[in-house]
Amino acid sequence: MSIIETLFTAIPTLYKIFLPNNSRFVADTILNNLQELNDQVALLQEFFLILRIKLNFFIIGIQQTFQLKNTADSLMLIQAKLNELSKLKEELKDTSSSTIIDAELIFSQSYIYYKYRGQLKDQRNEYTKHIEKLEKVQESIRKKEGQSTLEARIGLLISKLWFAFTAEENIGISSLEKKLESAITIFEKELLNFNPNTKRLELKACCLLVRLYQK
Repeated sequence: MSIIETLFTAIPTLYKIFLPNNSRFVADTILNNLQELNDQVALLQEFFLILRIKLNFFIIGIQQTFQLKNTADSLMLIQAKLNELSKLKEELKDTSSSTIIDAELIFSQSYIYYKYRGQLKDQRNEYTKHIEKLEKVQESIRKKEGQSTLEARIGLLISKLWFAFTAEENIGISSLEKKLESAITIFEKELLNFNPNTKRLELKACCLLVRLYQK
């Protein structure tokens, strides 16, 4: 029954069928089933490991998007999922998958840092560490096929961090200009490939680029 429940339920379907709060609990249920399946089906271990990773990312996305609990509880839940993802990533044997998951994990950690910056005042000066990590993983996935959108998202987040934590006169214009222009180009291509979710990201990148030109 666990196999049927888990393999029948696709991650994108969760958000469409269930309300945000319920979809998070459904994902948690599937994660518990996967833990049991992991012990039963050794040959599919890598597949189930990646699925568990995707479900944890999904739960983080639901939690930070809809703020289903108060801020402190949300941060605790998200941090717990990020810690779990860090452990799961170490179990991956495929180096290509590991590189992409590492990039997604660092992106998630930095995005949470950016989004909850008002509640993380004791970590306010750590933004440069996040930028350094993001630039490193952005370079690691630059030439990987099918990862251009992730590369663009990382470039956009780096720009957001600079604007959020640095006096505008200290921002390196040429570096951010390249990142934002590259991100906009990638998002535009994704729109042509019928990926409407990138329109919002493209608009955000355009707004930051305008702010940069106004300096």
